[in-house]
Amino acid sequence: MNEKTSFAGLNKVGTYLDEDLPLINQNTDILDAQLAQAEKERRAEAAARQAADDALGGRLDREAAARATEDGLLADKILAETRDREAAITAETLARETAIAAETLARETAIAGRAQALEAHAATTLGQGAHGFIMGKEGQILAMQSGKPAWKDHYELCEFYAWRHPTLKPGFQPAQGGLLENAATLYPEAWAYLQSAEGRLLCKTEEEWQALTRAIWHTNADGTQVGWNGIGGAPFFAPNIATGALRLPDLRGMYVEAAGFDALGVGGAHGDGVRNITGNAPPIHGGYGTYGGSYLSGPFAATNTFPGHLLFGQSNLAERVAFDVSKVAPVAAKNQPRAWGALACVYLGLPAS
Repeated sequence: MNEKTSFAGLNKVGTYLDEDLPLINQNTDILDAQLAQAEKERRAEAAARQAADDALGGRLDREAAARATEDGLLADKILAETRDREAAITAETLARETAIAAETLARETAIAGRAQALEAHAATTLGQGAHGFIMGKEGQILAMQSGKPAWKDHYELCEFYAWRHPTLKPGFQPAQGGLLENAATLYPEAWAYLQSAEGRLLCKTEEEWQALTRAIWHTNADGTQVGWNGIGGAPFFAPNIATGALRLPDLRGMYVEAAGFDALGVGGAHGDGVRNITGNAPPIHGGYGTYGGSYLSGPFAATNTFPGHLLFGQSNLAERVAFDVSKVAPVAAKNQPRAWGALACVYLGLPAS
């Protein structure tokens, strides 16, 4: 290629470039515009994001502030409730202390009045040989016998008591079926109580009382009978209105049983009894060991032998069989559980001076 040809080609290229330059410039302008739009959109998006972040931050701040306010209100409420509860407890405690103080004062006043009455009573009776009186630590009445407290006035009138100590206490009488000839004057409080509707529940007539203590509850095979025989069986009083005498209950040989298990009611009585004891014994022929006394057991025993019938041409001895419960169990004159002896009494109140 010669130099002339090369310049011609360059000129042609320059011509092309001159022709494309406006188009290139136009495209450049379009690209710049697009870049500017993209930057504008980016900035708008960043501004929107910033606004959203600001809004979220504001909402979180408001929520935090609201939560703080709510927590403060809750704390105030709890504090107020605590104060109210403390005030109520304080008021209740004060009211209880006031009531206790009033009750204590009333008790002390009653004790003081009772002591004055007893002092007046003692002043009029000591010269006649009656017991002197003092007050116990709980305000109960104590009788002085040889300088020693001997009686407490907190027993139920006409009720039954069992004492370990053998000495009869003042105000008590033994529940052994005795007759108090002057009960109406000696124990006026108990006598009046036994005439009331409640007291009459504890009473029988003399005839009814005697029938109770002579009741029969079993007849043996040999015709002998088992009953109270005038000892025990009468947990009732029998007042005689005409004479003022009082028949006392008879509890000798009796045990207390909670009513309601069977037909026994409150104040009722029943005699002793055991579950039936039965058994069998084989034919006894002493001459032959096969059926001899060695085959008896339990309460059965062979007692002696005597001539029997001839058996197979040989003389034979028969054995008499005895039944004895003591061979297998303890026995006594009556059916009895393990027990301790008590002084059964009835309380009739302080004797009249």
